[in-house]
Amino acid sequence: GREDPSRTRPPPRLAMSRGWHPPGRERCRFLLLVLVLPMCDPVSSLRYGSGCTRKNPLHFERFSHPPGMQATRARQEEEVVIVLDSDEEDLERTKRRREEGASVSVKAQRTESAAKHVPSTEEDARLARKLQEQEFRGSLPAGAGGTRRSREFAADGRGFWLFHTEGIEGRGNEHALRLRDVVQGDIEWAILTNYMIQERWLLSEVPLLSSIPKVVLMYPFPGSGSSPPSSSIERYEPPTPSYGVHHSKVMLLGYRTGIRVAVMTANHIYEDHYDMTDALWVQDFPLKREEEKESSEFEDDLVAYFQATQWKGTKLQCGSKLDAQYLRRYSFKHARAKVVASVPGRYQGDKMRMWGHMKLRSILAKESFDSQFKKCPMVWQCTSI
Repeated sequence: GREDPSRTRPPPRLAMSRGWHPPGRERCRFLLLVLVLPMCDPVSSLRYGSGCTRKNPLHFERFSHPPGMQATRARQEEEVVIVLDSDEEDLERTKRRREEGASVSVKAQRTESAAKHVPSTEEDARLARKLQEQEFRGSLPAGAGGTRRSREFAADGRGFWLFHTEGIEGRGNEHALRLRDVVQGDIEWAILTNYMIQERWLLSEVPLLSSIPKVVLMYPFPGSGSSPPSSSIERYEPPTPSYGVHHSKVMLLGYRTGIRVAVMTANHIYEDHYDMTDALWVQDFPLKREEEKESSEFEDDLVAYFQATQWKGTKLQCGSKLDAQYLRRYSFKHARAKVVASVPGRYQGDKMRMWGHMKLRSILAKESFDSQFKKCPMVWQCTSI
């Protein structure tokens, strides 16, 4: 199909993997795969119809295709795999091809095995609930038995947290947080990156931000006419190519003895925090000891992301310069997550695996999964793709 030039590349975003446990601490694995398929020509033209890769029946009604193409695509669906390349120049080489060695007997075996048992949504829910209760009982203090209690907030990186959602009662908000529950303590500086920020709402939602000596807001703020609502706030708009936007949602809180790293799915606007289901991952990290010289993968990836924003840094009250390299003061060696950042641009060679889905692909290639998680459903948590 022919690609619509108005479509943009996926926006920048931080993602997370490995070693997490979602709310309730059940152990699951998370995989996010974004596939951008090209648009086809309208009904008035057949020029690109034979190259279409779409599957939606409504698409075949709206656009012209060679006779019988939809039925042929359906018959071939079990025999093809998708080859994904990262660079824009590779899109021409991205194609659908037959699996090597595929045969009628193999397809029959797949159909037969799939027909034997297809896990239902109810079965998946029961498995998740069972794992959740097992993990929950394992986290209770000695002698507490199986007594149910509320999950107390801890920035230990061991799970996802959900933000409180208005209109949801009972279990839906049982362990939910508000942003002000995360922004706590004697914070010396803060960096909040996002796509959308309602600055005055953010300060009303998290009053503590007004008392932090240095707050950096990284987002594509509209215009430069208005001043920040607080003298301690600095704005920075990361430069992006014409086809991309800054979309990452990470918050760094600096303390005298360490740093809190939070990655979330919510824009800092009222609608995202209270009218949508949004998630948060957060972990605290200490300062490095004097003898600790080595860096970790988490540290290198986090520093590389902030370097990619081209932020030059700012001066703290203590006189130190807060920039990407400043983050190397902290020890991230016990991080329970991986950083997967998306940075708009064109990359070749090793740089192709620094960002986005190719970075995620390289991480998952090194992962191993317990037998009980084989063929488990994928869990998605997002507000926009």
